[in-house]
Amino acid sequence: MLPARALPARALPVRALAALAVSALLVAGCGSSDGTPGAAGTAPGTPSATAAPASPSPVAVPLAEQSPEEILAAAKRALSEARSVRVRGELTENGKSVGLDLAVKRSQGARGTITAEGFTFDLVRVGKQAFVRSPKSFYAQEGGAQVAAVLAGKYVKASAGDKYFSSILAITSASGLQKLLSSQNGELTRTDVRTVAGQQVVGLEDASGVLYVATTSSRPVQLAARQPGGSEGDPSKGGKLDFLDYDEPVDLQVPDDVIDPQALGR
Repeated sequence: MLPARALPARALPVRALAALAVSALLVAGCGSSDGTPGAAGTAPGTPSATAAPASPSPVAVPLAEQSPEEILAAAKRALSEARSVRVRGELTENGKSVGLDLAVKRSQGARGTITAEGFTFDLVRVGKQAFVRSPKSFYAQEGGAQVAAVLAGKYVKASAGDKYFSSILAITSASGLQKLLSSQNGELTRTDVRTVAGQQVVGLEDASGVLYVATTSSRPVQLAARQPGGSEGDPSKGGKLDFLDYDEPVDLQVPDDVIDPQALGR
């Protein structure tokens, strides 16, 4: 292997990690509004605690008839309780697109790809360790052919506390995915029930777009983002993320070809 001292400073993985961090922040900024539920109250149509019950088993209010805040809380809860979920799609802001295809396994890690600036980066997180593999063309562009020959096909290792990886890792956990639903972008309104991705959903709409939630499971189905200045009737102009493959197995293993950036003098 080429000695570390032969690598120019700009060829170290820092540029790749910084690009990924920006991509992660862009994704996090395109979520729906956060509506924190207040103290548990009486949902519309549900008998109050002091009123005589209409029947031995009160009927729960259907999700599609609940308040936007209650629907959002249910969606977050369902997402956090899923054993796994795959998030796939693309979001656009200020003319720049970020593509995601990540399978997240609750409390254990994630694997998949992030696409930004014309490059696709492979990402694996196992516990608190993260590994990113950049394409050879990226290293060739940033450091030249010699650097690309050394780093091509290799994963770069980092911990959850690494400043270059923290934003990336934020979207590889259940709590991080919840934040995709929680950006402050105005008051939430509830849409009519419709079919999205073959499922019956109710939408939560704000200035940034619409979060579609399955009426039967309360699980997020799709986040359709609205580009600034986009049509009110077409929120998907800013791209969309689909929530797929709930509870499917996710194979998480530490990659074989790993380079520790400490060995490169970073």
